[in-house]
Amino acid sequence: MTQNNNDGIGYGRPPKATQFLPGQSGNKSGRPKGRRNFITELRAELNSTTTVTENGQRLTVTKQLAVIKNLIAAAMDGDMRATTAVLALCTRIAEDDDALDRHESSPDDLEILEMLDSQNPVDAAGDPGARTSDADGPTK
Repeated sequence: MTQNNNDGIGYGRPPKATQFLPGQSGNKSGRPKGRRNFITELRAELNSTTTVTENGQRLTVTKQLAVIKNLIAAAMDGDMRATTAVLALCTRIAEDDDALDRHESSPDDLEILEMLDSQNPVDAAGDPGARTSDADGPTK
């Protein structure tokens, strides 16, 4: 029998000469480090501000709010696509609110909430964190 010089070469075992060196990737023209993805870029752009004119006044608002205002204005003008989009968003919001309402707190959660309520009383005017007695010093 002859000795084969290709020992260890086969499926999943490429020759040493063609293997990636440590610290090098096989995709040299891939996404550069630190590059933001689409969702990150979209969030950043929607949170940036722009100036709009509303009722003769110039307002500085986020682009997200400007898009919402334009969508609702188009729906109010009779644009059926805009109306459908607004109604779909309203349905989604209502479903999210219903899901929050259906969430039941565990007994442990209720105990924690009661403890926090006893530590942070609300005064008669509804001011949270207002002190009800002068025993701790001057009031806010």
